[in-house]
Amino acid sequence: MYWDLSPQLAKLLEEDSAAHAKCKELIGLDFDPILNTQDPAEQYEVGIIDKRDSHYFAKIHRVDSGRRKEASDVVAEFVRQSGRLFFLNFYDPKGETGLVSILKSPRPKCSVPHEPERK
Repeated sequence: MYWDLSPQLAKLLEEDSAAHAKCKELIGLDFDPILNTQDPAEQYEVGIIDKRDSHYFAKIHRVDSGRRKEASDVVAEFVRQSGRLFFLNFYDPKGETGLVSILKSPRPKCSVPHEPERK
């Protein structure tokens, strides 16, 4: 089974990365957008998976020192299409904030751009 990002999510992440690459200061995401953290755990485990219509929502739990955290760190939304799984979005554990909406939000303007490389 293959896992991919949806075309929309992949495009939004590429745009965020490209915008950040052009600027010396942080103007994009300042955390791991998939794991919803700045400090990744040793490993992660999938918990409960809920199905709503054709979408699935998997609770992802961090595991540190062999112990799985009870509360999930992130909820991954995905769909199955043509035998493949596509991640559509990643939400905070309460499901209030999704990565797609964060990436679609206006980002700060770059006030200190990277200077072009000199040859």
